Amino acid sequence: MNLIKRSFLISTILCIIISFPEFNYAEYSIETDFNLQNEEVLYLELSSTSIDLGEIKPDMKELVKLNLITAKIKSNVKWILTVEPLDNLISTSGDIISIEKVQIRTNKDDFVPLSLTKPVVIGTGGKTKDEGQILSLDFKIKINWDDPAGIYNTKLRFTLNSIY
Repeated sequence: MNLIKRSFLISTILCIIISFPEFNYAEYSIETDFNLQNEEVLYLELSSTSIDLGEIKPDMKELVKLNLITAKIKSNVKWILTVEPLDNLISTSGDIISIEKVQIRTNKDDFVPLSLTKPVVIGTGGKTKDEGQILSLDFKIKINWDDPAGIYNTKLRFTLNSIY
């Protein structure tokens, strides 16, 4: 009986030694901070760098150009898109037509006149998908007999900002 107990005890000890080899080495661990900053990204692309309304005559009263250009927006934050003219329409001979005669709209909303005093909001949105969001821009201008004939131009500034 004593021999059976000893054999059992020896086999148990061997089993413990064989089953738990991790007791045969030392271990030391350290925790570290892991940081990441996902930058705010705003991307604006216009389908053209030039907007040409073409010709208009005073007896036409107004000229409407649908889908004249598109704006492609990519963003990982809430955004707002504005447009502002840098000046009135000025002819090559120096005549002036008020920029407020030019109106803009997106996505078939109401036309809004451009303004020299404040930027006009033409779109807002949230985070976009990888392919971005497309806004179609329509333009309208009203001309009357008092507006001098000529070739007119100005510059428009489109600005994409984040909103918080």
